[in-house]
Amino acid sequence: MRKLFHNDTVLRVVSVLISILLWMYVVGVNNPTVSVVVKAVPVQFANSAQFDASGLKVISVANKTVDVKIEGRHFDVSKISANDIIAQVDVSKMTSPGNYELDISLVTENNAVNFKNITANKTSVFADYVVSVNKDITVETKGEPKEGFVVEKVSSQDKQVLVRGPKSIVDTIKGATVSVDIDGADGTISKNCALSVIDTSGRKADLTFVTTNITETAVNVAFTHQKEVSIIPKFEDSSVNSKYNVSVNPASVKITGDADIIKSISQIDTEALVLDTDNADLKKVTLQAKLNLPQGVLAVDDKTLICEVVLLLKE
Repeated sequence: MRKLFHNDTVLRVVSVLISILLWMYVVGVNNPTVSVVVKAVPVQFANSAQFDASGLKVISVANKTVDVKIEGRHFDVSKISANDIIAQVDVSKMTSPGNYELDISLVTENNAVNFKNITANKTSVFADYVVSVNKDITVETKGEPKEGFVVEKVSSQDKQVLVRGPKSIVDTIKGATVSVDIDGADGTISKNCALSVIDTSGRKADLTFVTTNITETAVNVAFTHQKEVSIIPKFEDSSVNSKYNVSVNPASVKITGDADIIKSISQIDTEALVLDTDNADLKKVTLQAKLNLPQGVLAVDDKTLICEVVLLLKE
């Protein structure tokens, strides 16, 4: 027996058994008062019937969970989990859109434990009416097409995006844009482009509480040929050019149209001009002239459809 107690292994085993027995005695007989922190207790909404009837919706809660310190006898405390504690805010006080600072109250069916502390006694709750509004989609192009080409038409499959969220936020949203790169392009571009929702200041909108029915749309960009040619004034009296120095403003026009037609054009004539010989001062004459564009040809800038022709009498 003496040899047995001189064995280190046996002594360790006996020490452990004694420790377990002492622990069982303390817990089982004395059942001491202890404190425990129950983590991540969900924050719930109380008295919501009136709130729901108003049409308001909770958009965000600053504290979605709280940690609660409880105190009680060991046996009682050990049985408590986050599901046994109700942390709630009274939303019946929220009668109109806005931010509210609401008290967090604690409830549990286990009357044997006491609440000692909570990580947040109040929480900020944002409520608003939820609306759905269609907003226009605008297609923007980046870069320049290949030389000799110009954008003829830009279109998108979806003309509008449905924006859903708090009214106070949706009201600040102007619409959505899609951007397509046309740099160096000389043919039709068809691709899906991501939407960027923008606010009324032109900046990218915060979509934390907002959803859209689409996140991208198909975009089509068509190109046509472009060429810059001189404007040549024409007169019913062919002798005008021998009597006057003639200048035109603007001196040239950018035209667009079918490639074969554009290639064959080297100049654009004005409609025939008539010089008013009854004018007392024929040393300088200024006339407005319309461009005589061939069929199937368009001016890139409509402002150049009319030009100014100035005639100065030769000395």
